[in-house]
Amino acid sequence: MIMGNIHIINDRLSSVVDVRLLVIPLAIILWIGYAAIFRTEAVDKVEEPAQLKDPIPFIFNTFQNLTNMGAFLDRAIPLLRERKVIRFNLALRPVYWITGPNLVQKLFVTNSSLNSNIVPLILIDKLWGVPKEESKRFADDKTGRLTSPIPGTMTSPDQKRLWHTEHQIYDKYLTQPPYSHQLGRHFFDVLAKRLDEFPTTEWTTINLFAFMRYAIPECAIITMFGPRMLELNPGLVDALWDVDANLGKLVWGLPSFITPQPYKIRDGLRAMMAKYLNAAWANFDWNGPDADSDWDVHFGARVSREIALWMKENDLSIETASGHTMARLFGINGNSVPSVTWAMMESLQRPGLLQDVRDEAQKAITVDANTRERHINTQKLLASPLLQAIFQETLRMHTSFMLTREARETISIGGYRIEKGSLIQAPTDVAHYEEAVWAIDGHPASEFWPGRHIRLVEGKDESGNPTTQPEFFAKARPSSFFPFGGGNVVCPGRHFARQQIIMSLAIIVSKFDIEFIEWTTLDGKKSDRPPRNSKDFAGTISTPPDRDMKIRWKRRW
Repeated sequence: MIMGNIHIINDRLSSVVDVRLLVIPLAIILWIGYAAIFRTEAVDKVEEPAQLKDPIPFIFNTFQNLTNMGAFLDRAIPLLRERKVIRFNLALRPVYWITGPNLVQKLFVTNSSLNSNIVPLILIDKLWGVPKEESKRFADDKTGRLTSPIPGTMTSPDQKRLWHTEHQIYDKYLTQPPYSHQLGRHFFDVLAKRLDEFPTTEWTTINLFAFMRYAIPECAIITMFGPRMLELNPGLVDALWDVDANLGKLVWGLPSFITPQPYKIRDGLRAMMAKYLNAAWANFDWNGPDADSDWDVHFGARVSREIALWMKENDLSIETASGHTMARLFGINGNSVPSVTWAMMESLQRPGLLQDVRDEAQKAITVDANTRERHINTQKLLASPLLQAIFQETLRMHTSFMLTREARETISIGGYRIEKGSLIQAPTDVAHYEEAVWAIDGHPASEFWPGRHIRLVEGKDESGNPTTQPEFFAKARPSSFFPFGGGNVVCPGRHFARQQIIMSLAIIVSKFDIEFIEWTTLDGKKSDRPPRNSKDFAGTISTPPDRDMKIRWKRRW
């Protein structure tokens, strides 16, 4: 997600003893730091939901949550499935986890009781590295993203609404046609040319995930930011994945004076973004023929140019602009690359599914009779039932994300009183696997099965004869499926992410004959098992596979 709600990428803790060795020198820091930030008003004691055990009160859960979310989820999920609402503390701050469609739905409502900007504000501070005075401008804007400000939040008629104007730019240039369709077609063309580098008649052996980690970002960067970003910054993709491996430490982890390396890595990538922005501003002709173009070589897509202009008009610094650009860089890669890889891996593991994908994709691709060039009907491809179902199922099974809100006042959820200042979170790790919601026709929620998102619809052909056609449908309500967040802070880049994933899958299986060879570890050694969701990336939205797939492929056209 472009401004995605990101939780922790975790370092594994081997035992409780290891935690105690580390936690003593940090205990005072955690107590003082979190108490100062998160102290809440006293409230009358009422019945509490189930408490997650905290072996070292106020410290163990905090430290494990901040450093090993995979292990924390393993401890918390069984209790959450049983009780539907549980509580623990991050230092002195109460945190409530909820599950179930009716309870989660409460987090989708836009009102003054819930602060939906809590994670974006953390991202602005920790990931973007925004100067304090500018992050305060975002924090002080409580008017929301919608056209009408949240009642009582406008301090003056001429108040600048940062969240709202940013949302307007994303809504127009990322989600609405013709801009969204043009982005999709541009990405398809760039990826098609990238894949043309492979020989037409010879079988070539590759590791699928390793290939995706470079091919998809290069094509996505050219589409969204133009070729200059890559030309100006050799090693950009490597720097991207270096920061990706440290995202949790940046967003939810310890401060820079304790763990300086993640911040140093972040600042290196942010400097690359600043170089790109400064060059774009210096070379783009705002009065020239590209002033109203959909894409140019300096800024890339229209949305990138409009965001840069919005930053400039609001007197936001190059530090803020480069941090914002870095966040969008992650949004178009950090989630899409693992998802495309999983979609390919899942399709290759199921007999007949790969050919079904190829057959459906071919219906949206036409060949020019004169030039023999292939062109894609973006709308037709994205409307393909099977491709949509694979996209939906991939995000359902390979997303680990916390829908997060902050209680601005004392509220009630599930019959429990939630104190002002508490965090309320709904993990996809439970919602996306609820048997009552997702199980169908002998296919449990734990199984990858695109058929749960397809139904047969009766109709008639051109001659009036009865037919039965497959149709994609949403198996569950948004409160049971929220890989892009929900409510007024739903990911603005979700449409481009969907295009990336569906188009990448479609063009690769259409353009290549593909054969599975074996599973490997991420460093290329033979593996005795297929991949699982990497626990190192628990809570980070898309979870990459912890194994790779060695394949051989050969161009078909």
